[in-house]
Amino acid sequence: MPNRTNRTTHELAEYLRRSERTLIRWRHQGIGPSYFRLNGQVLYPSDLTEQWLESNRHNPVREKGVA
Repeated sequence: MPNRTNRTTHELAEYLRRSERTLIRWRHQGIGPSYFRLNGQVLYPSDLTEQWLESNRHNPVREKGVA
């Protein structure tokens, strides 16, 4: 397994500026970043979280005629 850092639910909530409750809801809905459980604690691998963020990035669309 590669050497990676992991974030707890609390740490990731602070990083994403979302509530812990939101992350719990995302886990139950299967829409948030990848995670695993270790001895009952939910951990989010930082590299997979960054991939998830990148896959959800939206680039702004320029409107025609706007300079």
